[in-house]
Amino acid sequence: QLTAHFESVVAGGAWLADRLMGRGVDAVTSIPLGIDRTAFSPSLRDEALRSRLLGACACPSDARLVLGVGRFHPEKRWPMVMEAVTRAGAGTPLGLVLIGDGVDRARVLRAAAGKPHVQILPPIHDRPRLAAHLASADLLIHGCESETFGLIPAEAMASGLPVVGPDRGGFAHLARPETSEVYRSGDTAAATAALERLLSRDPQTLRAAALEASARVRRDIDHFAELFEHYASVVAKARA
Repeated sequence: QLTAHFESVVAGGAWLADRLMGRGVDAVTSIPLGIDRTAFSPSLRDEALRSRLLGACACPSDARLVLGVGRFHPEKRWPMVMEAVTRAGAGTPLGLVLIGDGVDRARVLRAAAGKPHVQILPPIHDRPRLAAHLASADLLIHGCESETFGLIPAEAMASGLPVVGPDRGGFAHLARPETSEVYRSGDTAAATAALERLLSRDPQTLRAAALEASARVRRDIDHFAELFEHYASVVAKARA
């Protein structure tokens, strides 16, 4: 196999490392990615922005603002996400804002039709503006189970958000019981139940836990420090 020609195979997260080793790849090292924690912070929360987004979703001021961010691609499962939020919204008023675009746009728009509580925004390429949107939501919902690390969930966590996501993929290794709920990937009913579990928690306790967790999200500089240290060890071993 190709990997037999290399001294080391580096995976950007534990989920991918496990998959590679399960398929017989040797010398796999998991060095999880990280995010720029100086760019994402709970301090960027903007209550006026939150109110505008809830208003666009035709939601009352006491509704919870749910955010989804990512490419419009089948693997992101946005129609499932919308349906789960719609079902969970029967018990707690929820507004869902999806930020993104992509090849699955037509299917996403069809799934959003007739759901005034769902609003779709184009991709936000300005990082401070995206960070403000993340910090101003009440939670992030994630549908993709095929990501190596889960950059958007990590950025949301660094922004002080609780996150609901699937039990496979990079998110499953990021999730923490005190701030996250995990559901069976691809299962609308399970995603609905996970949302309901998170929404049933005491808001102040959940917010405090999410704020505390925001300072523990892995940084990109930690990733590169570990990566270069690994490279150095591989080179030293080869030389020996």
